[in-house]
Amino acid sequence: MTELVALVGTPESLRGGAAAVPFVELAQGFVLVPVGEPARDAVGAALADDPDAAADLSRFLAITLGSVGLSEDAAASGPIAYLELDEYQQSGFVVEGGGVVDSWVTSFDGAQSQTPEGEWAFNRALRRLGVRAGDGADECAAVGLTRYLADLDA
Repeated sequence: MTELVALVGTPESLRGGAAAVPFVELAQGFVLVPVGEPARDAVGAALADDPDAAADLSRFLAITLGSVGLSEDAAASGPIAYLELDEYQQSGFVVEGGGVVDSWVTSFDGAQSQTPEGEWAFNRALRRLGVRAGDGADECAAVGLTRYLADLDA
């Protein structure tokens, strides 16, 4: 099963004055910044030091941005989507102007989801960023995230 933790936005929204961080180019002018295991470990350590940050998605995103080498101030501009996929669920939230504007969870194991039936959390988050699905594709396919996920499985 593919696992993913990533940030998606425009290069301008993600850079936020930080040094160059390698992006994965997506379609429609968006980029993806993978949040690898070392960055996830750094986030975990920061949350261990400040457990209240886990309950505040804006602070959580700022910690995550810093862990991948991006400016924590990028969360103040946005919009930026945080996407997470594991064997149990797909989740995402979008921050703009320093605050969370929406969040979604789609469960794979029959647990309660926060998305309508047939909707995926990633598609909702990408749509909120401005991704347009076009004819016959969902937002993940239209922006190239589906191809990126398939490459992770290869």
